[in-house]
Amino acid sequence: MREWPPADPPHTDSGGELFRLALKYIEKKKVDFIVFREAWLSTVPYIKDWLDNGIPDRRAQLIYSTDTQRGRILIYKWNPA
Repeated sequence: MREWPPADPPHTDSGGELFRLALKYIEKKKVDFIVFREAWLSTVPYIKDWLDNGIPDRRAQLIYSTDTQRGRILIYKWNPA
């Protein structure tokens, strides 16, 4: 399992270049699931946006969501095109 985003990513807005790069990375690595834990929030703006509003791609299907003492946990299934 690889860590995404990288530990020291460049900063960008939700619709910026890093956002598009993240979607390309997900496609290239043939990711099956994407897990977000609020406790893991990084400084990458699109990660918080995805946690709050969902992944803005029709291939991302939210399959699990819960609130814990340490924050929300979301799991998305990635459905290739």
